[in-house]
This record gives sequence, structure tokens and C-alpha cells, in this order.
Amino acid sequence: MKKRKQEKAHLEEEAAKVHLNEDGNLKKNEIEELRSRAETAEAKLNEVLRARADFENARKRLEKEKEDFLKFANEALITKLLPIIDNFRLAINSMDDNHKVEDIAAGIKLIEKQFEDALKEFGLEPIEAVGKKFDPHLQEAVTHEETDKFEDDVVTAELQRGYLLAGRLLRPAIVKVAKKTQKK
Repeated sequence: MKKRKQEKAHLEEEAAKVHLNEDGNLKKNEIEELRSRAETAEAKLNEVLRARADFENARKRLEKEKEDFLKFANEALITKLLPIIDNFRLAINSMDDNHKVEDIAAGIKLIEKQFEDALKEFGLEPIEAVGKKFDPHLQEAVTHEETDKFEDDVVTAELQRGYLLAGRLLRPAIVKVAKKTQKK
């Protein structure tokens, strides 16, 4: 709209400069030139308006695609987890059928492995901590343990497993760290 006003003001300035013939009318060639300029200005304005409409349509389309992407981004992960839920349901139902506790425990361990494997496919990696030097970037020490079994600052126990997602820390491991026994 602003561009149209600017173009109109420019044409009015040009019109003030034109020469009139003896009758007080514009000369024919100047009328044609002004008409041509007006048509050119209108064509440019229409081109700008079309480009603006195209841009707005593209922006709306990208916004819709982004919404759809976010809505269904986890579809593959969820699809991978559904059989695991099914297996948990089977394990729970088998508890009522006089199965041995050892068999049920073995089944649950298999489900845990299946679950970890599914998450691994999506970039989840457990942080291996026990027996390794304490790393404050990947682990959070909540207690020290006096021991001669490990060197100082070595993780002796994992209280909660930590994870990396695609190489980025998702959750630190909560650990217990060795401290050499004080000699008396």
C-alpha cells in the first residue's frame, strides 16, 4: 500500500512537469508516455503483491508442515515401544497362571533388554560408570565410600543410570565415589 502511494506521488510530480499545447491539453506523446509509465508502475505493483501473497502462502504451508512434523515426530519411537508394552502386559497376565518367579523375572529382564535396544536405535546411550574415574560432566556424586578396592575418585556404585541422547547429556548418572580408607 505504501509503495502504491509513493508511485502515485511520483506520477503526480511528473504530471506537473508536462507541457500543455495551445488548447491547454497535454501533448499526445506525453499522454502516451504517462499512460505507459502508469501501466509499468501498476505491473510492478501487481508483481510485488503477487510475490507477497506467494510468500505468505509459503509461510503458512511451512508452519502447517512444522506442526505436523512435531505432532508425529515420535511416531517411529512409539511404534517401536508398542510391542514392549504388549510384552509387559503378557508378563503381568502370566503372574496369575502359576508361573515360577524365576521365569517371570527372566521375562521381565528380556523386556528390559528389548526396551533398551529400542531406545538405543533412537540414539539413547547409557553412561557406563562403575569402575571408571568420576566425571563431573556425566555423573553426579551423592556420597563417598571409603574403600581399598578402588582408587580415589573411581565410581563404586551406580544409584541411578545416566544417559546420553545422540552424544548430549540427557541425565547424569547418580553415583557413589571411592575415597581411600584413612590409615590410622
